[in-house]
Amino acid sequence: MKKNITVLLFFVLSSNVTFAQFGGRFGFTAGVTNFSTDTEILFSKSMPGFSLGIVGTAEIADNLELLVEFNYSQHYLKLIGRETPESTPEDIKFKMGNYNIPFIFNYNILNLKNDLLFGIQLGASASLMHEMKLTDISKEDYYLDPYYLKPSDLEFDSTNGQISFNAFAVMGVSASYERFMLNFRYFKGITDPYRQAPFYIPVDGIEVKGKDNYYNFTLIYFLDNGGW
Repeated sequence: MKKNITVLLFFVLSSNVTFAQFGGRFGFTAGVTNFSTDTEILFSKSMPGFSLGIVGTAEIADNLELLVEFNYSQHYLKLIGRETPESTPEDIKFKMGNYNIPFIFNYNILNLKNDLLFGIQLGASASLMHEMKLTDISKEDYYLDPYYLKPSDLEFDSTNGQISFNAFAVMGVSASYERFMLNFRYFKGITDPYRQAPFYIPVDGIEVKGKDNYYNFTLIYFLDNGGW
């Protein structure tokens, strides 16, 4: 634990110095997510989650900056399942943690009295880990509709013994005032996370594939105002 804290502090301090050299800013970010997974092999419902991280910026041109983040997101979702194949279907809550590295260009298109800035955002994000875990361990023997998968089947990384990598396209809008920035972003899955699935569906015409997508509403607090 002490080693992890030391590495994190080193990363934070070195990132602060690096972005300052490019006329940028360094800060902390926190927000809420709303995650969904689109696949034929599960019936799902989206739920709110959260994200926490650090962010640095580099000034590219007038009104254009690059934001580089490192954050942890904890997504939640409900999958439809049942205690036995004959039982009544019910919502089963799952959680999924990811480490994310978004690279996002922010272009300010409206400046109100040099204080309030409105911008548009475009970029990409790399995501590490893909494991859906039960929040209620007493349901570990339940069946998931429609093909009666077990909850443990969705723990891709643990079963495969490797960390999954996935990519997202990012688009959004921002509002900035002094050291604060509000962001509303949509992360659209590019890669198929189910390509790592450690199982197959023994039904003709059913492929184990899908895409993950989520919304993210965040607040960034910068430690300084940088060059803006």
